[in-house]
Amino acid sequence: MRPRRSLTARQLKGVIAQCDAVVCRKDIIRLVAALSQAIPVLAIGWHAKYEGVMRLVGQESLVCQVGLMTLDELKAKFDELWHSREAIHDRIAAALPRIQQRIWECAREVAHLMQRKRPVDRQEKPDSELVQR
Repeated sequence: MRPRRSLTARQLKGVIAQCDAVVCRKDIIRLVAALSQAIPVLAIGWHAKYEGVMRLVGQESLVCQVGLMTLDELKAKFDELWHSREAIHDRIAAALPRIQQRIWECAREVAHLMQRKRPVDRQEKPDSELVQR
């Protein structure tokens, strides 16, 4: 058994940047690291979050549900990814600016909400009324 050495996020992203394609199994962090660099991904998972992330870049067809595919089907899916990797890269790259814009909009909204003096829900009582008597 090889000793496992942890990589920093920057190192991991650097390693992934050298790849033509990535296969992710039960690892959403590597999935996001690859997609954020427009690297085609074959995602193998069982949770809806994999399909949700892949849907953001129009690649939900490259999600393989654990236990629902045969080995031959998995190989065929990888072949599909490999032969279309350049077109997939271009589609992911085209989707990234829209996703980044949405992230910035959400961050601005969170910052705005955090700066508000009043409670978000107007029905909430101010902190001074929450003190027990």
